[in-house]
Amino acid sequence: MAPGNLSGERVMRWMLSMACVVLLGGLQVSCAGVGAGPVTADASAANTYTVSGTSSASVSGLLIAQNGALEQAQTYCHGQGRRFSEVHDTAATTGDDVHYTVEFRCLASDDPRVQHPAVNLAPDNRY
Repeated sequence: MAPGNLSGERVMRWMLSMACVVLLGGLQVSCAGVGAGPVTADASAANTYTVSGTSSASVSGLLIAQNGALEQAQTYCHGQGRRFSEVHDTAATTGDDVHYTVEFRCLASDDPRVQHPAVNLAPDNRY
């Protein structure tokens, strides 16, 4: 093989690498519009906060907006040494964007309002 020539396998690897770069670049652009707003205190209820997430109104837009808002709410509560507890949530579409808003409380870990996962026990411990 001459020094300036590329073998077919090297060309295929290069093309695959470029395709991955283009794909990842496109994913970054599509996620650039994702964001969650600041956490705000609800004046009508003690220890209640609100945060909203926004994304493009695509097939997965609502899930992306929801994930951003819930992550920020949980981070906010964990930063206070408390547990996240959802009170209410809403979703709305405005033009090309979808908005998800969650109202939540930050509860002490021993607060009875903290939801714990249910444990499924076998009936009569037969298993």
